[in-house]
Amino acid sequence: MSFKAFTLTLALLLVSRAMSLSELWSYNSAGTATSLTFSENGNLGVSSLDSCAYVFDQNGNLLNKTCGCWNCYMGDVSYCCGKFGFINEDNKAYIFYENGTLWKKVDVGSHYYHSAITIHSNGFIACRSYCAYLYFNGTRKWNVYVGYVENGPSIHANYVYAADINGKSLCVLRLSNGAKVKEISYNEFVYDTATCSNYLAVSTLHHLYLYDLSDPVNPIELWSSEGLNYAIHITFSPDCRYIAVADYNNKKLKIFDIRGELVLEKGYPNEVYSVAWWNDRIAVGLNSNEFRVYKIVFDQIQNTATTISTSTESESTQASESVDETGTQIPLVALAVPVIITLGRKLKLL
Repeated sequence: MSFKAFTLTLALLLVSRAMSLSELWSYNSAGTATSLTFSENGNLGVSSLDSCAYVFDQNGNLLNKTCGCWNCYMGDVSYCCGKFGFINEDNKAYIFYENGTLWKKVDVGSHYYHSAITIHSNGFIACRSYCAYLYFNGTRKWNVYVGYVENGPSIHANYVYAADINGKSLCVLRLSNGAKVKEISYNEFVYDTATCSNYLAVSTLHHLYLYDLSDPVNPIELWSSEGLNYAIHITFSPDCRYIAVADYNNKKLKIFDIRGELVLEKGYPNEVYSVAWWNDRIAVGLNSNEFRVYKIVFDQIQNTATTISTSTESESTQASESVDETGTQIPLVALAVPVIITLGRKLKLL
């Protein structure tokens, strides 16, 4: 039997982009890189269990190495507004200019504040069992008990987002006075937070969560991803399109897109402790006292034209995976761009 019908024919241009990493340089210190962060110009700050703070330029040249007291580990590093900030178990924050020059040391008061740091325009937030906002002259603006914070909290608008590990919760604090305005509970340890635009990412023992911060006090969960094993550090890409995760016990770097799809997974012989992202550079800290800096490479683009007509059958485009020579699984992200070819064309269907 034959009949006539009006159909809409769409051409889909499928663009497959494979993300991979090309190593630029690496460095071995006397301790694990507990935290990594890039500056605006691509200099890299590294806090280490050997009690030292390191600052490197884009090419891996060491600009400064400054150490705290013997057997006092350098727990965290942060960057904002032209300054690196490091926190040490000697109860001091080490503040560097972007070029690696040590500006000053600020006494944070006690061990209640010596594990995590977040640099801000006028000062910094230092945390452990408490979080305190201190000006660069050492004056304390506020302090509040939070539980146990190991990684520097994130700041968005006028709010602070701190991961309380032992309390298995996300604490939302008011930046102006430290008041706790919200607490979100989880059923497992909470390790790190990151913000970018109106997004908040939270990592727990086995999950990665993404929230919408349109209302900063009441984050709205967009999705969560399973399969992690001690997601100790997370960071956004500068354009907020990707989230990188240091998946410690799985010994992997994982990168998710903003929809929650895993787009890159790279394994290592040692645990992955820390991660940072700047432009097309990713830095990864390993539990072998080594950290590596990579360039992100998008491989050759492949185009495929597909024509779809309206019918009782539907077709879907699926992302495929490839494996590079190092054994790294690289899912291919297919982007479909519809173009109207014909509208109302009469076809004879047999």
